[in-house]
Amino acid sequence: MSEGAFLPGERRRNPITNRDVWTVVHAERQALAADLAGLDDDRWATPSLCSAWSVRDVLAHMTATAKNTPTAFLGKKIGSGFRLTGA
Repeated sequence: MSEGAFLPGERRRNPITNRDVWTVVHAERQALAADLAGLDDDRWATPSLCSAWSVRDVLAHMTATAKNTPTAFLGKKIGSGFRLTGA
């Protein structure tokens, strides 16, 4: 999100800055880590609502992009032939 961006439908009196966005992102990541901190191996292996994915798989998917740059992401997509599956 660029500096001074706005939410859809929001009036221009309340710009949302990159700092605002990253403050929320960091808070949400901390809350997620706290929620998952006490899971044992059986709970990590629990099937999720995503077909054929465990809780561990979903979390790996959710967090994989945290270390991925847009350039690296695009390179991987090009390398995979733009397939959405690992196959």
